[in-house]
Amino acid sequence: MSGAAYWGWFLVETTAKTSLLLLIAGAFALLLRRSSAAVRHLVWTAGIATLLLAPLLSRVLPDWHLPVTPAVWPRSELSFTPAAPPPAAVPNLPDTAPRPPAPPPHPPVDYWLWAVAIWALGTCVLAVFFAAGAAHLARLAHSASAVDDERIAGFAETAAHGLGVPRRRIRLRWSDRASTPMTWGLWRPVVLLPAEAVRWDDDRLRHVLLHEIAHVKRWDVATQAVSTLACVLYWFNPLAWWAARQMLVERERACDDLVLGNGARPSDYAHGLLDIARSLGADWTTSRVSPAMARRSQISGRLLAVLDPKRQRHGVRKPVVVAGAAVALALVLPTASLSFAPKPLSAIDIADTRTSILTAEASWRAALRNGDAAAMARFYTSDALLVLPNAHPARGRRGVSDVLQTLIGQGVVDVDLQAVEMYPVGEMLCEAGRATFWRSGGGVGLNVQYMTLWKKENGEWRIHRNFGAPQGEQR
Repeated sequence: MSGAAYWGWFLVETTAKTSLLLLIAGAFALLLRRSSAAVRHLVWTAGIATLLLAPLLSRVLPDWHLPVTPAVWPRSELSFTPAAPPPAAVPNLPDTAPRPPAPPPHPPVDYWLWAVAIWALGTCVLAVFFAAGAAHLARLAHSASAVDDERIAGFAETAAHGLGVPRRRIRLRWSDRASTPMTWGLWRPVVLLPAEAVRWDDDRLRHVLLHEIAHVKRWDVATQAVSTLACVLYWFNPLAWWAARQMLVERERACDDLVLGNGARPSDYAHGLLDIARSLGADWTTSRVSPAMARRSQISGRLLAVLDPKRQRHGVRKPVVVAGAAVALALVLPTASLSFAPKPLSAIDIADTRTSILTAEASWRAALRNGDAAAMARFYTSDALLVLPNAHPARGRRGVSDVLQTLIGQGVVDVDLQAVEMYPVGEMLCEAGRATFWRSGGGVGLNVQYMTLWKKENGEWRIHRNFGAPQGEQR
């Protein structure tokens, strides 16, 4: 398998496995629809994290192969066997001048290479796009002015204390270039306020600072980075974007719940959210690289959640986080080990098998020299298929024996087999090469290019599919 084919299949297999994990996360979130937003956010965070863990684990864990039968020349594509082949349906060995050489084939299109190249291009474009957005926010946070308003600083101190976040971790800044309140950074996060925040009333300032410091408490910048990276790598998979959006929605609702849990009146908080989303709002890129307080596309659902008195609003404690991580690992470990390709032969298997096949070919050739078509047919599987030039396909040992007997009757007494290559195809072995059939008296009866699929039946390697095409000069 070429490098492009390997990575292309790896991408397909990883996408299938991670899609299954995301669907499982969606099922868990649906079952927990009456729980708090913080719990559902934990479920989606675990689901998104498996997108990054699965390909890494699949590279280090042993493969668990499903019992998949190799799809090589399936029977449905070989429906040309006649119900009753005519007696003359055997190779006609030519005695005349050679056929003109066939034109050289066009090089095949490497679809795997194109698929991997398109994936890499999309990943690079999206990575540059999000990196530019992150760099813009970093510059904005660095150039913003420190908040020197004692009223705002006091509200921040109270909010941090109420949420159990050390005030020294948080830097308050504002800028006239900020489109909405947002948080940026991990170890010393910046709570960035728009310049007009100085004109907000006390309740709105308290609510905004509680919401943004809630992002700091929950480490939402880190989980957002994981979500963005997953979308960059799986940009072609709509399930990845769907899961990332669900995670973002539940993240904002979880922070809203923390604000309400610290004494905010739902009606006042909902009014403030609506005003911020209407007058400011966050663009799509900003919300994907950093937690931003309000986006117009999400505001209606958030307002309904804020005003719903029956909604659960509890947070997530460490034991629940540990349990969630354990469940995620219990799901991702076997899934990452899963392999949809048939188990290939190892290098040692191939070497041993090649010796067995060469021995079988020598015995097959000896049977041809003895003119024993029945003995030759015993080296084929019970459902073998033999296709020779100018002949009807022969199925099963009986049909193969009839064709070989007619070949012997036409004077063929020996064959030279020159194998060009031999490689595994799933649980079978493919042999390609050239064969020269000799007539009695030393004349060449037929030159063919052949391809043989060897398959193990009853513990012995036998010919499962044998195809021959004319080649070279016939005399």
